[in-house]
Amino acid sequence: MFKEISFSLEPGCAIMVEAGSGRGKSSFLFCLKGIFQPDKQYFGTLLLDGMPLDDAGRQEIGLVLQNPHSQMISTLVREELKFGATRRPEQTRAIHDRTVEILGLSPLLDKPVRNLSSGQKHMVAIGAAGIMNHRVLLMDEPFLYLDQENIARVLAYIDYLKSLGTGLVVTSHPGVVAHDRFEQVLPLGSPKPFSPLPVPDNENARAHDRQRGAITLKGAGFAYGKHPIVSRLDLKIKPGEELWISGENGSGKTTLLKILSGEKEPDYGTVVHQGGREEFRISTITQNPDRSFFESSVLGEMTAVIRKKNREIPLTESEQREIQAVLDRVGLGTKQHLSPFRLSFGEKVFLGAAQAWMLNPDFIFVDDILGFLDTRERVLLLQFLRELRQRTDCGLVFTSSRGLYPPDGKTAILSMAECRGKGPPDSRHRRAEPRKQSLGKRIIRAFKTPAFDYVTTDSWLHRAKPLTKMGLSMLIWVLLYNGGVRFFPAMAGLLLAYYLSARLGIRRFLGDSRFFLIQALVFCVFMPLFRWDPRAVLEGAVAGVRVWLFFIPVIVMMRTTTMAQWMNLFNQILPKRARLSMGIAFGLLPCITADAKEILHLQKQRGLIPERKDLLHPRRLFYGLRAVFVPLLIVIEDISALAGLSVKLKGHDQ
Repeated sequence: MFKEISFSLEPGCAIMVEAGSGRGKSSFLFCLKGIFQPDKQYFGTLLLDGMPLDDAGRQEIGLVLQNPHSQMISTLVREELKFGATRRPEQTRAIHDRTVEILGLSPLLDKPVRNLSSGQKHMVAIGAAGIMNHRVLLMDEPFLYLDQENIARVLAYIDYLKSLGTGLVVTSHPGVVAHDRFEQVLPLGSPKPFSPLPVPDNENARAHDRQRGAITLKGAGFAYGKHPIVSRLDLKIKPGEELWISGENGSGKTTLLKILSGEKEPDYGTVVHQGGREEFRISTITQNPDRSFFESSVLGEMTAVIRKKNREIPLTESEQREIQAVLDRVGLGTKQHLSPFRLSFGEKVFLGAAQAWMLNPDFIFVDDILGFLDTRERVLLLQFLRELRQRTDCGLVFTSSRGLYPPDGKTAILSMAECRGKGPPDSRHRRAEPRKQSLGKRIIRAFKTPAFDYVTTDSWLHRAKPLTKMGLSMLIWVLLYNGGVRFFPAMAGLLLAYYLSARLGIRRFLGDSRFFLIQALVFCVFMPLFRWDPRAVLEGAVAGVRVWLFFIPVIVMMRTTTMAQWMNLFNQILPKRARLSMGIAFGLLPCITADAKEILHLQKQRGLIPERKDLLHPRRLFYGLRAVFVPLLIVIEDISALAGLSVKLKGHDQ
């Protein structure tokens, strides 16, 4: 990656490390922090105050990861900012207040972390690291995801940290910010070779072989809580067009993109995916590419796009040549046998673009990831996607928080600021023409409902201690199992009152109940098969309803308890490492459910979700179930590892 880097960092000084994607910026900072990767070799000497840097010295070094999704483990923004403040409580109060002021975090303090945009999460992560008041702070591409206003705030915050005597090492792509805020600029590595080789025509993806569809919004819109963000939006995106959705951080760009792609339904209005003679195809390149890859190699990811659930059919010679040509074009030709997780952030973006080429979609959605690339790589990615549009007549939809990049003749612009000015929705638009969905799709939607999402409101249950809530839950369970079936209706009424008293509402009660009522139907089907007795259907229904009544109190408890409350409880009854593990496990449940929803949507785009006809093909059914469950296991493992890293970064691993 890089060799023979020498520098000296004085208190109150900042060093900029500039390089393109895949040049080792993150590995360099991880090395300074003491997070070593087994597949890399390290040499040289690190000194702190003239002495070799040891584990105790590394506790004085903070690190901000480039991916904000990887370091958020608290429920509320206020908690995340204070998570590491216990290191030096006598110093951090004034720093906390000044951090909130400089970074403009006041409106976000009482918001759930999972409801923030990627840019807002990045600002919170930077503030949480700065509040810890380390002697040295490492910032891995802190300007990603940010609009120009927030970039200026981060630069001002760097000046503030320098005034406190903090030394900073900041990585970035060339040309993102000026060098006048930094005492030294270090280029890292040589420019990455990138050969613009021609890609042969995809024999299965010629434009004249497919009648492309269109996407139409009719009076569509959405709101965050009770605050409308977009309303009365009428829009039609035709094949071959390019649309740029521009707006500041938190303006709703990603939400609108999810509505267009079918991952999320609008709060009002309708979305129509008007397909041609074949199935409507969509490919999304998300802000978090780690959630897009679940095969053991780059080649396996490309093969999955082509073969889907028909893995028993080997690739033809022409398909192998095309995969090699596409990977060569995006600079991954020599890395096809590597795991996708060993690629750099920018390389993962290019792999997602290569998969879109092989998928031959009607539309490609690119969610504000051009900022991950330097100027040269950004131009190459745009050229690659626009070449695909010209060849196949697919549509391109980009979101951007930093203005527009060089447009071409077919570029349209949609400003989120203009969408906000349309006023509240008309009552006649609200769910006026709901999209028709099959029973199978409705069941999948029910399973994707985030059940453990903290709700911000004021109620006696929110103010109660976790032990009180646990006691109430235990009381409900005792009544449930001692009362018998005849008390089930009364118990359901009690649980509904439990929801209303917590100000969670009937709609959320019904939404949470769907998951367990579906589970009751599953019990009704499998209990007779397990017992070989058709009369066991009633027994299965009773078991399913009992599970529903059993877990609803748990959901209420999770929705009304913040991570800080869990941590305070575990502080009293568990050893340090155990309480950290338990607290993080509760705090990460919303992350897992949100990631699961995104994973299912991406796997569905690639045709990997099992269908009814797969029941007659055991091999296809196997690969379909694998596409659902294996990614979820990877997500749980990945989040657990990241949680451990976050705890270490916040100084709680001592």
